[in-house]
Amino acid sequence: MIVQLLVPRPIRTPVLCAVAATLLTGCAAEEADPSGPRPTSRAGASAPAARELRVAVTGDEVTPPPGRHAVRVGERLRIVVTADRTEEVHVHGYDLADRAAPGRPAAIDFVADRPGLYEVETHGSHLVLFQLAVR
Repeated sequence: MIVQLLVPRPIRTPVLCAVAATLLTGCAAEEADPSGPRPTSRAGASAPAARELRVAVTGDEVTPPPGRHAVRVGERLRIVVTADRTEEVHVHGYDLADRAAPGRPAAIDFVADRPGLYEVETHGSHLVLFQLAVR
């Protein structure tokens, strides 16, 4: 057995137990329910309050008008989008999305941890809501 050749007997049992525990923990992880809602959050539960960016879509009008929001790397964000029709809101580069509908805003929470310029848009009507400049 390779373990017998590489690991001296006094530490063999603890090493094997640690390997077995690691493998069992990985196998016991919950699998996502494919029929359930897609995750829209990458923010930790105990993190500080998020900066909120709010947008409203009425017809083909975006309020406030599309612009650029400068954010710091590591900043927590919450994007809230209201719409007068069903729309999928998508954060490019982070592959996060949520569906907005009349009376039910889309809400996307995440940490801006990737430097760059990213568009936030609707996929149904292809409206650019704003850009995120993460620096």
